[in-house]
Amino acid sequence: MQADRCILAVDAGTGDCRVMAYSLSGCVLAEEHTEWFYLPDTDSGYYIFDPEKCIFGILEMIRRVAEKLPSVQILAITVTSQRDGMAFLDQNDHEIYCAPNLDLRGDEVLHVLRPREEEILQATGLPLHAMFGLPRLVWFREKKPDVYAQIHCVMMLSDWVAFRLTGIKRSEVAAASSSQMLNLRSCSYDRDLMGRLGLKDEIFPQTCYGTEIIGTVKADIARQLGLGEQVPVLIAGSDAHCAAVGMGCLQPGDFAVIAGSTTPVLAVLDHVVIDPAGCVYASPASLLGQWTLEGNADSTGLSYRWLRNLLYTDPVTGEVMEGAYARMEADAAEVPAGANGMSAYVGIGIRNVKKGMNFGGFFAPIPWNIDEYKRGHFVRALLESNAYAVAANVELLETCAGQKPAFLRVCGGQSASNIWCRTLASATGLPVYLSESFEATTLGAALLAAVGCGCYANPDDAAEAMVRMRRIIEPEFDESLAARYAEWKKRYVYLLDYDECRNTI
Repeated sequence: MQADRCILAVDAGTGDCRVMAYSLSGCVLAEEHTEWFYLPDTDSGYYIFDPEKCIFGILEMIRRVAEKLPSVQILAITVTSQRDGMAFLDQNDHEIYCAPNLDLRGDEVLHVLRPREEEILQATGLPLHAMFGLPRLVWFREKKPDVYAQIHCVMMLSDWVAFRLTGIKRSEVAAASSSQMLNLRSCSYDRDLMGRLGLKDEIFPQTCYGTEIIGTVKADIARQLGLGEQVPVLIAGSDAHCAAVGMGCLQPGDFAVIAGSTTPVLAVLDHVVIDPAGCVYASPASLLGQWTLEGNADSTGLSYRWLRNLLYTDPVTGEVMEGAYARMEADAAEVPAGANGMSAYVGIGIRNVKKGMNFGGFFAPIPWNIDEYKRGHFVRALLESNAYAVAANVELLETCAGQKPAFLRVCGGQSASNIWCRTLASATGLPVYLSESFEATTLGAALLAAVGCGCYANPDDAAEAMVRMRRIIEPEFDESLAARYAEWKKRYVYLLDYDECRNTI
């Protein structure tokens, strides 16, 4: 479907980057995609990326998308990105550090922050973790004081891309929250907290929301890319929060399930809630006056892909079979619910159960005839496990938020599985609304930009025009499923307990 106006959404994800052009009715007009490549830092061994190669790749994709749409007016460019990815600039705006969320150097200095852990949690809504920006900044102060002395500006990855396009420094609040340097209540960087921690407190841009135009594409870049003059730029910010918007999660009480490589589960609130245990993450939402609580079922999509690579490859070529995911679904559909007693614990997580499980995998009673278990049993067990892990995180958010949603909005690759969706609906007792767009992150970014450019009066109007659900799956009351789910959770905790005490047995 063609249109005469569009919005370009740049999504700098963890594994790849894409640029997608959306019409104002939410249709994809053109897109480009490339994989990210990270490098080990020669000094520290941790992951970093080359800023010039990164921005060159993004600009090239914007140029190619614009070339595909010669008669379409580009109304704006908006940027979303992985959370936790960061860039540090010196006083001349040169990058002295650029790294993705895979950079966990902060783990070396968590002990420095541990005495202030409760203070940090209450200010930022986040527990201490190496992936956040605060421990990274402390790492530079402790390990590389010469580099730390040069840090003049701290930016999130989406902020930095927008800065390279416009020359203007701003920081979108939902993404900035993962720096662990943003005050959850004021939605601005917490300079008082930074001062109490003995860190630089004048290194932060002014914050903004995803509906705010921060500037326009610089003239030389616009000419290079073949864009018109004065193209507005916005920072949509966090990929997970944009995905929630792209599914239409705009009101307090809405719950979003983003079934990608991992599966974040977000609850939208109109007030600040902080989990006293720090298990559930709190952050500002993409819209003014809203916040989110977040759980995560962890490596659900990655585990499913691992099983695909393990069981659905050509034995001669080693290549993944054509239509592998469709074959997996068909094989699992031939197996009864419960997979004849097989259960799986592969890469999943529940936020209020501590990490560190080393024991997991597939568990089943050994039948008299071992040949009774086929590939479909492993697939079904994993799909059900992934759905149970999401359901457990939904329950946790319901408890922490003090409210139960009317339904779940769901997007992402695993939502293509009917078995996974039906299991999730029945385990939670909630209808599952499936997003038509598998790329809800870029759609949400485009929606926010459409509001910011004045194409729609508010996000609700934009969502009505741009967001579509492909179908709704109603929960089915199933006592046997409820029993299997309860048993699955008990075994999960048992495995963690065994991991904890195995050395004392």
